[in-house]
This record gives sequence, C-alpha cells and structure tokens, in this order.
Amino acid sequence: MYFTFKQCAELAEVKESTARFYRDSFPSFFTAQGEGRKRQYHPSVVEVIKFISDSYNQKLTQEQIHQLLEIKYGVSVEVATQEMNNATQELHNALATQSQEHNITQTQLLETMKTAFAEEFEKRQNEMTTGFNNVVQKLDTITQRQDEIIIEQTQKIVELEAENQRLRSLKWWQRK
Repeated sequence: MYFTFKQCAELAEVKESTARFYRDSFPSFFTAQGEGRKRQYHPSVVEVIKFISDSYNQKLTQEQIHQLLEIKYGVSVEVATQEMNNATQELHNALATQSQEHNITQTQLLETMKTAFAEEFEKRQNEMTTGFNNVVQKLDTITQRQDEIIIEQTQKIVELEAENQRLRSLKWWQRK
C-alpha cells in the first residue's frame, strides 16, 4: 500500500509543508513510484519523516541528520545508479519523442531501448575491464620491482656474510 505525500505527512503528524521541506532536503531517503500528481510514497517514508522531525527537535544539523539517515536507512540512490537513471530518462524521452514523430510500434521501441541498454552496458563493462587490466598491470610492475629489490638485498646479505666469515677467519691483529 502506497500513500500520497499529504497522507505521509498526516501519518507522521507533521505539517505537509514541513514534510515537503524534509523531502527536498533529503531526497535520497524518500522512495516513491509514479510521476507528478500520481506519485505515491512507500510507507517507510512516514518513518523517515518522523525520524527527521525528531532529529530537528533535538537541534541536530542537516549534515548530522543526513549521516544518521545513512546509518539507519542507507542511501537509496547511488551515484552510478543516478547516472544510469538520468541516461535512461534521457533515452526514454528521446525515444518517446521519436515514437510520436514516427509512429514506432511498441515492439520496435522496446528493441531500440534493448539495443541502447546493451550498448551502454557493453561500454561500462569495457571501461571496468580496462580499469581492472590497468590495476593488474600496475600490480605486476610493483611485484617485479619488489622481486628485484629482494634479489639485490639477498645478494648484499650473502656478500656481507662472506666478508664477515673472511674477517672471522683472520687473527684479530690482521683485521682492519
């Protein structure tokens, strides 16, 4: 069951304008479905509004409240997801315009979206693979250098031990 924002504010016993201020200040903690006037909010939003209200009553700052919300509820929107959603929305808008202009059938529209998503996925996968390969290459370089240093230090230790043995075999008055 989902609620309108007004219902969420009433259930949280907070003025609607205050609840809207909370929503605008902490947007990533307000889960909703739908758009515009038909937007419906998840019941957990009531608890979030109450929590924010109580936090403000305790004289906490917005930054402190945000940190507490992250700890208690986690952030519901990640940067990569937000970028993907923005790209998806732009793609959806472009395809909707194209659909209206050219009377594309729903199947064709879905195929176009599927192709676009596949291309975006492949692009991001290639970026991740390239980044991973770069990290592996750097680790190999570091490992090789460490091996070289270990070999050099081992050779120095062997030389010093040989010199130490040579000096020990001499009489004390022969040592310099």
